Amino acid sequence: MKRACKQISFALCFFLLLVIFIPFHAESVKAFETYLYPKTLTSDGKKLYIGTDNGLLTWDGKKLSSVKPPYLPSAKITAVNAHDGNYFIVGTDGGAAYPYHQDYWRVVTKSDGIPATSVTAAANCKTQILIGTSNGLAVFQKNTTSKPVIYKYPEIPHNFITTISCAQDQVFVGTMSGVVKISGQYAYNISPVSANKMQIANGKLWIASSQGLLELDMQGRLIKRWDVNSGLYSSNISTLTVDTKNNVVYIYDGKNIVRMSDMKKYPLGSTINDMAYMNGIFYLATPNGLFSTYDFMDFINIYSSAPYEQAAFTSGSHMISVRDGILFIDGKPASVSGVVRAYPGDLITVVTSNQVLLVDPTRLTRYTVKSDVFLEVAPYSIQNAYYSSSSGMLYLAGYGQLYAIHRASGSYKKVPLPFYSVKSLWSDGKYVYALSERASFIGDTWGKLIRTNTLNFYVKSAVLSSSSLLFVATDDGIKYASSLWSSFKDYSGVNANKIFLPINSSNVWVSTETNLIKLNNPSIYYNWGNGLSFIPDQLFYDGSGLKFFSLGSIQSAWKPSFMADWLTITGKEEASKLQAAGILRGFSDKMYPQKTLTYQELAVMYVRLKGWSLTKATTSAKADEWAKPYIASLEQRGYKLNVDYRSVATKAVVNDWLPDIGPLFTYNTITRQQAAMQLYNYMAY
Repeated sequence: MKRACKQISFALCFFLLLVIFIPFHAESVKAFETYLYPKTLTSDGKKLYIGTDNGLLTWDGKKLSSVKPPYLPSAKITAVNAHDGNYFIVGTDGGAAYPYHQDYWRVVTKSDGIPATSVTAAANCKTQILIGTSNGLAVFQKNTTSKPVIYKYPEIPHNFITTISCAQDQVFVGTMSGVVKISGQYAYNISPVSANKMQIANGKLWIASSQGLLELDMQGRLIKRWDVNSGLYSSNISTLTVDTKNNVVYIYDGKNIVRMSDMKKYPLGSTINDMAYMNGIFYLATPNGLFSTYDFMDFINIYSSAPYEQAAFTSGSHMISVRDGILFIDGKPASVSGVVRAYPGDLITVVTSNQVLLVDPTRLTRYTVKSDVFLEVAPYSIQNAYYSSSSGMLYLAGYGQLYAIHRASGSYKKVPLPFYSVKSLWSDGKYVYALSERASFIGDTWGKLIRTNTLNFYVKSAVLSSSSLLFVATDDGIKYASSLWSSFKDYSGVNANKIFLPINSSNVWVSTETNLIKLNNPSIYYNWGNGLSFIPDQLFYDGSGLKFFSLGSIQSAWKPSFMADWLTITGKEEASKLQAAGILRGFSDKMYPQKTLTYQELAVMYVRLKGWSLTKATTSAKADEWAKPYIASLEQRGYKLNVDYRSVATKAVVNDWLPDIGPLFTYNTITRQQAAMQLYNYMAY
């Protein structure tokens, strides 16, 4: 299962393995299986934990195992953190989970009090559980069921939590705009840097940040700082690890692994997502798979990554995707490999580990951007990009800086931005525009500041329509503006996380924590109740129909609705929400809203509304086979009727049978349409 690869590209070390998920107590997986590429690593000294978009893996130095703790909120792992044996926690895009008692794992989700569904960082500390999100930090006291203490801006520098590290009673939290030390119920600012990863080792706090590597004491006092002026390739340090045996720190500066004790550099031919140290061995998470090394000279391939879509979006009328590091345009390879990121624009901006290219999506031709700017900014540290054909300017945004580059001459200007995180970047040829969570920026062609504005809402997602209307999903609903020169107006009160404007669609689409919603009058809600088994990361038309990008693949096998016969009558929005929650379902491609409600239909909807599981018990009730499991579930709970369940439900019988929903019946009998409009009021959201 192993072989050494002497100073060669990671991509050449290739072994195939197939994903299996099993209940917790990790079991060895079969050889020659494939997994999604590793994104994040951590070690407790005995095992290496590997987070992917399709599950958690462990490596004990001899065998690879697949782990799925009972009731893990999601298979998409967003954070893993371990230290000192049992202090382990895993974050997902649906919550967090950590060992509680023996083999029991506690699951923590938004319903338990965390500020957002998706976890961005987490730590299992001595007396506390800390869970970071894009909307603040939750701190739970161990061995209690009390609600967490929530930290948000301005108590902490930024709501987006990027990394958490703790040792004994010392707790440090990194955000997009600074690092704090948590003591009691107070947060103390100790550094203004944007932290990417932190690690406590031998009484020191090490911070990999977008402003360099920092060494601090346990009080939070700065000891030393390294950046490009210290000889690093870039000041944006994405990850670090500590050789705890020899007390030596290693970082990745975008081009090299650097041993900080003597600044020894080990050039790499692949991007590093994360790295960790365990028992004398270094582990590297790359887009090509997981590798181990003793000396950064010889590498062992533990597993190679399965084929994977890294990104997918549309630019103009073209469908752009990045698959296994290769750029595809309208399904055709564009002869660009080693791609880390790609961005839409008049030409596609493509970022590899060591250069920036522009690709014409119509002709599939590429152009190398040559400029001295890349002596200053590492390509991998670019946060957003846009190319304008009319001005010939390429704009790159990277953690508090905007670089305006003239493509033909290579000359550039560097302009400070009043924020670190750029949600959206674009240009109309005359001006360049940037939008962050709390502010906007307008610059001239060379990026010189013309206007900046603080927003009175928090931007979660932003898109620009073909007619240059700007739509944003905020913590105060959906808003729009004709440009950043004008004020924003309210569009919808939906609390959305992402917003989509598919080409060829006249509607704005948004995703929430539970639904995909087509905003209309009224809106239509979709999720697993009507065929959508995931909330998409991207939504677009590619010429053949509506497509979704999620979990590393482009998917189109989705039947959005059985509501063809409900779209023009009252109760459409209520019915679509019930349908999205799986409470109301159609058959033969229709909902039959005018059909009078029967006892068996009501039984099915009631069990789904309550969220009760179906039992294996049987029933002698007079009912159709599809309804009997639901009726049996009711009978087990004492809700039994001596009627033919296929008959029309009446008010008097229902009042005795299911008294809590008796008020549904405003008449002696009701239709499915009337039932849907009333059941809507019983929903939890």
